[in-house]
Amino acid sequence: MAARKPNPLLRLRKVAEAFGIEGDFHEIRTLSGGHIHTTWSFTTDDGRSYVAQELNGSIFRNLDACANNLRRIDDHFASRDLGVFVPAHVRTMTGSVHATLNDGSTWRVTNRIEDVVAPQQIHFVDDAFAAAAAFGSYIAALASLPGPPLHATIPRFHDFAWRVEQLRDAVRADASGRSSSVRRDLANAEDLATIIGCAAAAVATDTSHAVHNDAKVANLLCSTLTGLPVAVVDLDTTMPGSPLMDLGELVRSGASERPEDARDLDQIEVRWPIISALTEGFASTARLTEEQRAHMNHAGPILAIENGLRFLADHLNGDVYFRATRPGQNLDRARVQFRLADQLMRSGSTRA
Repeated sequence: MAARKPNPLLRLRKVAEAFGIEGDFHEIRTLSGGHIHTTWSFTTDDGRSYVAQELNGSIFRNLDACANNLRRIDDHFASRDLGVFVPAHVRTMTGSVHATLNDGSTWRVTNRIEDVVAPQQIHFVDDAFAAAAAFGSYIAALASLPGPPLHATIPRFHDFAWRVEQLRDAVRADASGRSSSVRRDLANAEDLATIIGCAAAAVATDTSHAVHNDAKVANLLCSTLTGLPVAVVDLDTTMPGSPLMDLGELVRSGASERPEDARDLDQIEVRWPIISALTEGFASTARLTEEQRAHMNHAGPILAIENGLRFLADHLNGDVYFRATRPGQNLDRARVQFRLADQLMRSGSTRA
């Protein structure tokens, strides 16, 4: 007999109780878009709305480190006007930003911001500039964060050479018996990684900043009235790193208007006006050094190839990291990233 799925309403009531939220619920719904966590929104009978996330402990293995980072970020942004907003986390009765239920699941809750949307794609140049400027402002604001460096919540997250080795490990293990069917993709991945390897190694030494590390437009909340960014969200990966990793994620995720898992690669085309606006918007607020500016054009290809390596490795491993809703989805994601990287590099955009 199949195991009975837990009732989401009952689980959310347990979550609310842990965070001291009272009242009956309505308008309960799941929020899509993320690969890692499961997210719900709900409203209590007093009209207050919340967003609750069940955290993926298999990805974020040190949830205490995540909680410590989030608490420090919350306190930092709440104590001064830093030119950018992050949603504050609801605290438990003990002051924690996380709560673990009896079933072993760990949750966090924020107050829901009204009249906003998390865009999945950039359509206009002005929106690209504003989105990149918001992430640049977030990095600039973190520069004054007091105390020791933030914890590395996912060690070696943007270690390009390690991502190459992870793919090779996945090929050797061939856990799902898929490696023979993707030989051409594997050869392409190795070629692209070799081309960008030197630039990636140079950028990898620049880890003295606290940055978002997953700076795609889907991790912004934008006003439904103005379209402008209101808040930076999904801060789990905020930890030491290079600002260029945030720029690269913006470029690779915003380069094409086609879906990340598109199957028709002929439709994947880089939108150069969008790329220019992202680069200019980011540089306008991120307070980059001259050395960082010299490598700005490498950022997009590095992150596109890095994400392609990760998607392809996950396809070989059996789709254990990135959520897949259909067979071959992570392979399609990898192919899109490699297509984007090839276009970015063929354009000459990798010249320093």
